[in-house]
Amino acid sequence: MNDILSEEDTLLVQKILTQQLDVAPEQLVLEARIEEDLMADSLDKVEISLALEESFDFTIPDDQWDEVKTIGELYAAVAELLERTRQPSRGR
Repeated sequence: MNDILSEEDTLLVQKILTQQLDVAPEQLVLEARIEEDLMADSLDKVEISLALEESFDFTIPDDQWDEVKTIGELYAAVAELLERTRQPSRGR
C-alpha cells in the first residue's frame, strides 16, 4: 500500500484507476507514471478526475491535477484535498 492515504481511501483510488485504465492493481506502484506507464490519455485523466471528485466529494483544481504525474503524486494530491475538505471551517 502506501503511507499517504488510509487503506480505505487507497483502495477506492485503486478501484477507480483499475476501472478507468483497465490495469491490474499490481501495476499501481507509487513510481508508475499515469500517462507513460499506465497509458492514460487526456480523456482517461478527465474521467479519473471526475470519478475521484464524485467519490471523495471534492474538486481537483486544474493546476494541481496538471502536476500529478505518478501514482504516488496522485495519492499525495488526494490526501491533501481530503485533508482540506475534512477540516472543519474556521471563523464561520
